[in-house]
Amino acid sequence: MNIRTLLVICLSILLASCETISFITLQIQRPGEVGLPSGITQIVVVDHAMAQPDDFGHTMTIFQQKQSNSSFDSEKLKNLFVDCLSNRINLNYSSKVYQQKVSTVKLYSDESTLTPKQIEEIVDSTHADLIISIDRLLNESSFKLGYMPVANLYRATLDGRNNLSVNLFSPKLQPIKIEQHDTLFWENYDFASDLAVSRFPAPATCLEDLMGYSADRLFKRIFPNRESVQRVIYSSINSDMSDAERYAKRNKWVEASYIWDFKFKTSKNERLKAYCAANMALYSEVFDQFDEAIRWAEISKSLFQKCKSIDMTTEEERIKQYVKDLNIRKTELQILEKQSEY
Repeated sequence: MNIRTLLVICLSILLASCETISFITLQIQRPGEVGLPSGITQIVVVDHAMAQPDDFGHTMTIFQQKQSNSSFDSEKLKNLFVDCLSNRINLNYSSKVYQQKVSTVKLYSDESTLTPKQIEEIVDSTHADLIISIDRLLNESSFKLGYMPVANLYRATLDGRNNLSVNLFSPKLQPIKIEQHDTLFWENYDFASDLAVSRFPAPATCLEDLMGYSADRLFKRIFPNRESVQRVIYSSINSDMSDAERYAKRNKWVEASYIWDFKFKTSKNERLKAYCAANMALYSEVFDQFDEAIRWAEISKSLFQKCKSIDMTTEEERIKQYVKDLNIRKTELQILEKQSEY
């Protein structure tokens, strides 16, 4: 190997090591699964579920020996779920949200829903555009305490489950039924059995957290909602690229895009061009220009594939995934446009 070849290899490695990535968090909007009609101004969350027996579905096992069933205030948990769902809607939309309890004589395990007469009465009294009827809510839990001889540790666990049956009614759409099953899991390890239990969160608190989690999931299924996602920005020791990164992180995307576009057009370095193209895809995504974002991302992917001197497999795979994410967001935007703000 001659000196010139060795210098080229060393320089390539040095340049590659100086090119970096950083992450930025974007707030994006996701559509709900339900295509709600426009002009929703009055929402009623109806508690139409019978509370289950307090000791139903809750088991406790200590060292593989089943104990008497645990007991929780089922009515309190059901009320908490309804409160959490109502508050989540209130925090995100200007629609007025009401709560209403509709008495029923059904069994707690039944899924029967509101009658046409009950729906008519709710609409007449509240002028509701949307009724969210909680028709069945069953929660279960399994608490276990055991010993792990290999690790010489005691392990306490709680597996919480919530099962929902919900119906949506609106004068502008056909009734929509939603089935939902949510789970959360807690565990704690310690050197003594009493410490494994005493340092474990209170089971009642765990189930309350489950109600909040389940209500949040239901909200996201019904309504458009915002979500945080991480995206990559490519930079390097080049001062212009560093400036562009700082602009982007200060939300000055247009200024950053001028630099990335200029470097892409003038640079002969395929790797740098790939980075600039990926950054231009991100710039386009920020402004919901998904066709343009996908075009830039495909250019970036093609350039990464041409970078033979340095292994760019990781970046190529990263940009492939980004193209998939962009296509999903493009489809979601079309759905969001139909789910008008209300």
